[in-house]
Amino acid sequence: MSLLAKLETIVQLKSSGDKFYDFYKNNFKDLLHVLPENLKSARTLEGKDAQVGCVQLWEYYLGTPLVIKMRLDAVDDQKKSITYSVVDGDLKKLYKSFLFKSEINGNTLKWTMEYEKANEEAPDADLYIAFATKIATALDAYLVNH
Repeated sequence: MSLLAKLETIVQLKSSGDKFYDFYKNNFKDLLHVLPENLKSARTLEGKDAQVGCVQLWEYYLGTPLVIKMRLDAVDDQKKSITYSVVDGDLKKLYKSFLFKSEINGNTLKWTMEYEKANEEAPDADLYIAFATKIATALDAYLVNH
């Protein structure tokens, strides 16, 4: 049985796709103000924000306090895509590898998550695709009003 998996979801944005991409790329840590009930802290450990190679540590809450350390792997301004990989934290206990990718086309946001389970008992990443959708929806509403 393959332990590799991929999840995708689409979010229709009410705000400008360009505005959403710019915020997500350049003001990523400001998501703490957009979704404070789930996103607790963020700090850059290595590199510069919004630059490939940057490593960030996030504390978040999904029914229990969690930590994720992720690296910015790719930014494509033409395709409006951003890719992060998980390098440490709670997700690494469940998944050998975990990649988050966002891509915006017009006012459509596509989230893709590719991961390899650490073992057959590891759950699918449905909780994380739902969380990504929640973040996108909250940010979209914030951008419509600001």
